[in-house]
Amino acid sequence: MSLTLCYRLVPYETGGNQREIARAKAAKKADGKGGQRKDDMTHAQRMEYDKKMIQEKQAAKAAAAAAAAAGGGAGTDAKKK
Repeated sequence: MSLTLCYRLVPYETGGNQREIARAKAAKKADGKGGQRKDDMTHAQRMEYDKKMIQEKQAAKAAAAAAAAAGGGAGTDAKKK
């Protein structure tokens, strides 16, 4: 009976380092990508910068829409032709 017990445990013990291999592979993969930005901004600075960029985009889009309405449709519709 003890032979059966040992026989069943052997296959599970041989694959014990799979988790370690997966961690090493993930660490190697993450080295190249880097989860953080490299622009040296704090979170608050990044949020403020993004807010300004969105406002500028919205202003440019509104100006283009106003010009298109005043000019008879020459604006974003010109790209579709």
